[in-house]
Amino acid sequence: MNHLKPQSLLFYGVAIGSVVILFSVVTAYGEANLKAPLQVNGRYRFAAKALPPCAKGNGVLFLQQSGIYLSGSLIPETATPQQVAIAQEKPALQGRWQEGKILLSGPADRSICEGQILTFQGTVAASRFQGTLTLGLEKWDFVAEQEKPEVKPTTGH
Repeated sequence: MNHLKPQSLLFYGVAIGSVVILFSVVTAYGEANLKAPLQVNGRYRFAAKALPPCAKGNGVLFLQQSGIYLSGSLIPETATPQQVAIAQEKPALQGRWQEGKILLSGPADRSICEGQILTFQGTVAASRFQGTLTLGLEKWDFVAEQEKPEVKPTTGH
C-alpha cells in the first residue's frame, strides 16, 4: 500500500501552510491591537486634605481589578484589621478603567462620611492615582500614592 500519493501530499501541505499563515496573521493582529489594561490593584494612601472633612483624617483606598472592572473601599488609615478585612471582602465602590481613566463610585464606608455617595475620577501613572473626589456637590482634588506590597521572606526546606 502506497500512502504517499501526490494528491495526499498536496492536501496536507496546503492544510499545514494555511494554518501557519492564519496563525501568523492572528498573532500579528493581536500584538499590534490588543493590549491588556494596566494593573492598578493595590492600596492607595490619601492625605486628609484630599478627603472631605467628614473623613476626619487620612484614608486608604483598597482597589481591586478584574480586567477593566474595578471595585474598592475607602477606609480610615486607623481602621482595625476587622474593618480592613470587611472592606476587602465586600467593596462598596464599583467602577471601570477605560481609556486610561478610572471612574469609581459608591456609598462611603460607615467610618467615612456614612451614607453619602463618593465618586473618584482620575488616572493612574507611576504608582500615583490622581484626580477628583466628589461627595454630594463638593469636589476635592487628590493625589494618592500606591503603597508597596509587603514582601514576606520565604523559608526553604
